[in-house]
Amino acid sequence: MDFQLRFLSYFLTIVEEQSFSKAAAKFGISQPSLSQRIQTLETQLGFPLLIRSARGVALTPEAQRLLDPFRELVGRGNRITRLARDVREGERRPIQLGVTMYSDRPERADLINAFLEAHPGKHVQLETIYTVELHLALLSARYDLGFSVGPPPDEDFEYLVIRHFRVELLIPAGSPLADLDEIPQEALVGLPIACIRRQRFPLLFDVALQPLEDAGAILTYPSDQTPMGLLTHSRTTDTVVAMAIPFVSADTLAAAGLSRRPVQGLDPPVALMLIRPKQAATHVGALMWDFAEAWIAARAASGAAA
Repeated sequence: MDFQLRFLSYFLTIVEEQSFSKAAAKFGISQPSLSQRIQTLETQLGFPLLIRSARGVALTPEAQRLLDPFRELVGRGNRITRLARDVREGERRPIQLGVTMYSDRPERADLINAFLEAHPGKHVQLETIYTVELHLALLSARYDLGFSVGPPPDEDFEYLVIRHFRVELLIPAGSPLADLDEIPQEALVGLPIACIRRQRFPLLFDVALQPLEDAGAILTYPSDQTPMGLLTHSRTTDTVVAMAIPFVSADTLAAAGLSRRPVQGLDPPVALMLIRPKQAATHVGALMWDFAEAWIAARAASGAAA
């Protein structure tokens, strides 16, 4: 079939926005025009893709099976467009960086500043995004590179580790565990620990939080799964919190009466990383990638934390 990538982009945006009207506004076209183009795509395929209801837009079973292939196809088309633009414009355009919210670490700023000092004619543009969306945006060439904190990405990406993070527990001041520099695994047996649910970040849960339960901890899941919700739960119930990602500052912890303590014997499963897709990496992004690789190696040689 001779698909129009533009129509597939319309479909994916409707799915992302869960709304025909929002998707139409995003593309600057009327809602009837958007509906007509989706109907054209459905006619070409031979089956419906979307079901409208008062609650929003739902995928048909057929559309669910095609969602990932559609994303891959549109991503490849976007990468070709980006690469062609790079061929035309050379290195004049800014480097587009997607950054997750917890990647706002001093090392990230140090790397970017060092790169700009070494390449005074270059510019970078940062946009904050969720981790799952970052991976999709990198595959579609919306960004050249991404900064993320979490477990290593899947086989579609390559990554450079800038800094590792150990699994830490946030300990209430009144707990005997607060007197320890590190928490031995035997102290976890029977210990209630508040944390995020696996559904929020399955890979992170499996590599950083599941080992706590395997060691005998009793994982609990507060209703408010935000970082501040976990801290509030700890403060009001005197419960230990598992921190797989360093999401709060020392001042915030002190105000909540909590202290950080690493867990002994657990390899650092989480890292601050620079990531890019293995296929069709942009030329503009390669300049910063190569610099980052050398910068990280120089830090390691000088004894800086990795």
